[in-house]
Amino acid sequence: MRRDPAEAWTLFLLGEMPDPEEPVSVGLLSGTVYRALRAGLEGDTSAGIRLLRDSDALDEVGTDPLAAGFERTPIVQAYRAVAESLLWLWQGDLRAARDALSLAAASYPVALPFAGLGVALARRLELAVDGRIGVLSRALAEVLPPTMRIDQLVDRALSAYLAGETDAAAVQMSLWKERGAVQGCFALPGLDEVGPLSVPVSWEPPDAAEARRLREVVRAARGGSWEPELRSVADSGRAIVSPFERARVEALLGTAYVLREEFASGRRHLRVAQSLFAEAGAGAWVRAVDTRLTRLAEAEAASLRVETGPIPTLPAGDPLERCRMAWAPLLTERELEVAMLIAGGASNREIADRLKVSVRTVEVHAGRACTKLDVRTRASLTVLAYRTGHHV
Repeated sequence: MRRDPAEAWTLFLLGEMPDPEEPVSVGLLSGTVYRALRAGLEGDTSAGIRLLRDSDALDEVGTDPLAAGFERTPIVQAYRAVAESLLWLWQGDLRAARDALSLAAASYPVALPFAGLGVALARRLELAVDGRIGVLSRALAEVLPPTMRIDQLVDRALSAYLAGETDAAAVQMSLWKERGAVQGCFALPGLDEVGPLSVPVSWEPPDAAEARRLREVVRAARGGSWEPELRSVADSGRAIVSPFERARVEALLGTAYVLREEFASGRRHLRVAQSLFAEAGAGAWVRAVDTRLTRLAEAEAASLRVETGPIPTLPAGDPLERCRMAWAPLLTERELEVAMLIAGGASNREIADRLKVSVRTVEVHAGRACTKLDVRTRASLTVLAYRTGHHV
């Protein structure tokens, strides 16, 4: 079915990819911006950016059926600017994305396009680059109409995660899912390193989709198959072009190896992630990886001690609560409860009395938890719990 360009644009924003042979408008909004975003979603972000920056093509823009008479107004230019920043982000150059949006904000109302996407975009870029919400996004939020609400739960989760507070980040992401996983029409970098798995997302380019899939595989890897699964993820991750998306895969791989006390592999992946985050301009993520590498050095020193010796002093906070967050996606609710009670020093009889089940039931759940966590004894599970709480 051949549609009017304005109708095609509207359906595109609602999540339908029109047929490539359908007519495309010569207008700036339903033509140029539409083609640029479509190119990005099909994996060619460079072509989309070139299209938006082609001054000759923009000079030849004709009447736009979606904004007839307003083709060169500030609001239409704001759509073009937000689209360009989004494409730079999808390409993995966060510094260029932030610079493009900041420059445009001085001249155009970039908070308004795509139901406030520019504000959410500014917040995610500031968090990734600087580790905090900055002046630009705060100023943009002030001009949003009251009906445009930007869900901030993912922003809070990212801020906590980058600060090393993974338990708080997981809580925010769980709340976000419970409230319907509110998000804009186009995907922005969220947080799937912690919290619920398999959350549906908006339109996203192939690199982002593949990276998200690989991170799910890493988080779900368990039992005796974890090693080949992680190697497969590492091989697949090398095909991801975006340095930012690949870096997040590498960072999660590094953490997964460290949690299994494969320190050399963990360090290698974390260093790759560190380099890629720096290339992407994601300074806050670089600092987060720096912290993990420091903890890894401490863990390696601790691993040289006898396993039955005293557990080393851990940083502030409850390490077992952080461990609970890390293990939650791997174990059933009852297996997790039994594992955490074992890590807390309770005997099987004490656990059985507390949970009002038989000792045999406790033994079954404990055995399954140990198998999934790839440990053999209660002592090994306890040590792993504290070290997990130390790393995440």
